[in-house]
Amino acid sequence: MTQKPNLARHAGRLLTAGAVALALGAGMTQAANSAPGEAVAVGAEAKVQPKVQPKAQPKKPKFQLPFECGTAWQLNTWGHNPALDIVVHRNTGSDGKKMRASAAGKVASTYWNKGSGNTVQINHGGGWFTAYYHLKDKHNKYVKKGDKVQSHTQIGRIGSSGGTGWAHLHFEQRYKKGATSTAEKDRVPVYFNGKKYTGSGAEWKKVISHNCSKPKPTRWCTYKVVKKVHKRSWAGTKYASEGTLSKGAKVTLGQNGTSSPGGQLWQRAKLTGGADNKGPWVRGSSQYVKKVSPSCR
Repeated sequence: MTQKPNLARHAGRLLTAGAVALALGAGMTQAANSAPGEAVAVGAEAKVQPKVQPKAQPKKPKFQLPFECGTAWQLNTWGHNPALDIVVHRNTGSDGKKMRASAAGKVASTYWNKGSGNTVQINHGGGWFTAYYHLKDKHNKYVKKGDKVQSHTQIGRIGSSGGTGWAHLHFEQRYKKGATSTAEKDRVPVYFNGKKYTGSGAEWKKVISHNCSKPKPTRWCTYKVVKKVHKRSWAGTKYASEGTLSKGAKVTLGQNGTSSPGGQLWQRAKLTGGADNKGPWVRGSSQYVKKVSPSCR
């Protein structure tokens, strides 16, 4: 005799199994939607998901314009942003102008290319590189692969070598983790003195170089201005004016004997400004300023 199935008992078992499945499913959904590092209860146990920390990009070097301190330059991205094309302010003629390294580092390569012409690439460490195109002289005239350079080291002169018909510096900053050399695909937005210069078709008509050697005054003295005198971004009349000091004004000047050009004495003013943000420079001769005695410290 065939026994009939107990339908009530069978239905109870199905309902119990369904409840378990739903509970597990809910736990799995909660785990999937929870933030990393949160404790998630699944059944009677709490599971902790490991928190993944994002990898920080190595600190960017303090890149500067690759030219003499206090000089003024025009920057354009044209159609190859984030790379820059650089000429002197007002584009009065850049051919043969001296170029410096943008920051301290080690020369990764120097070479000739039919497009970039005489080219230098510098490794600044931490995956950061700079590239300099269209140099006037042979690529290894001033530096060669493996040379250590400082920000004031001359690495070449502006020219028009390679696939260009005008004298300018094509400049790139690049990043590639763990690399010993880089290519154009590795270029990134350019920074000078902590400021970002990027954007398609962008232009900056006057940017002052802060690539300075930073002389340190040894003594500060108070002076009285006897003739209106310009505050310059660096020691020399060729550098940009940052305004004037009027006759009768008192100013504290640093005594470090910097002479340029033609043996003229220049002194650092204890004021805001200067190409290196350490203060502007003024003519230090008695024609312009007179020491207030006793005033030195």
